[in-house]
Amino acid sequence: MLTILSIWLNNDGGEVMGNLVLAFIIGHLLADFPFQKNQLKLTNKQMAGHIFIHFCVYIVLGVAYLLYLPEVTSDIVLKLVYVILLICFVHWIVDIGKEHVIDLIDEKEEDLHLEMIYQVCIFLLDQLTHMTIIVGAISFVFKENFHIFQQLDMLLSGILSLEFSSQVLLTIIVVLLSIFVIGNLNKLILGYFEPDREIVEKVEIEETRSLGNISEVERVTTNRVFTVEEFPTKSGLWIGGFERSIIMMCCFANNLIAVAIFACFKMLARFKQFEDKSYGDYYLLGNLVSFSCAILLGYFLKFVWGFELNF
Repeated sequence: MLTILSIWLNNDGGEVMGNLVLAFIIGHLLADFPFQKNQLKLTNKQMAGHIFIHFCVYIVLGVAYLLYLPEVTSDIVLKLVYVILLICFVHWIVDIGKEHVIDLIDEKEEDLHLEMIYQVCIFLLDQLTHMTIIVGAISFVFKENFHIFQQLDMLLSGILSLEFSSQVLLTIIVVLLSIFVIGNLNKLILGYFEPDREIVEKVEIEETRSLGNISEVERVTTNRVFTVEEFPTKSGLWIGGFERSIIMMCCFANNLIAVAIFACFKMLARFKQFEDKSYGDYYLLGNLVSFSCAILLGYFLKFVWGFELNF
């Protein structure tokens, strides 16, 4: 999706319109994550509030877009209002459909792992659909023609380059994807693999017994139980986002050795908890998803800023 957007930015006369698409996608990510409660399923009242938040964010971004234009006409303002209303209306329809699908899965699916796969697919498809709606609405109202295949061929040939404003907006999108989308995706996946927070550790204790003038040392093996405290949800989200930001910067600087060192430090910090196999699998799965996505986004940023991809 990001590749298609970056292609569009270099379409004939489409740089300004492409920036509107990118700005509205930033607005969508802000309204969908930090500006609302972290829920996959919403009640009717919550959904109405959610759509209203989207509407307000788009209005603010629309005004900023008009200020960015060298000349503003009543036709542009009217089209912008149509775009915002169309995006919000279709967003509402898609969310209603998503609610029905989630209800259907909750009723019929008993396998927790399959339910997790469905939830992840719904989450990713939902985000992709909303971004496509933004592109489609602006394309429909402003009569933009993408020439996607032609531009894709130019992109793969290394002919295209992005404007600075587009590079900045795409970088903001990548950061929001890293913090919120990947963070919530990780939470959905790991929620079905969360281990018991009570960890049992075998400890050998030396006990000295005195019988008259004779002392006897005896080694006793005992189990020590301790509980691993969970980070609050938002703290974990921001910590994970900060970690992925560091990894993206390392990839942007083409320094994968720093990523490996960072991963080693993370594992050392949780070394004692790896005695519990279920926690070890849970931790490795979370890091695999997080690191993989961060590395891909980091190298995508190199493409955005026009640097060569050196592996």
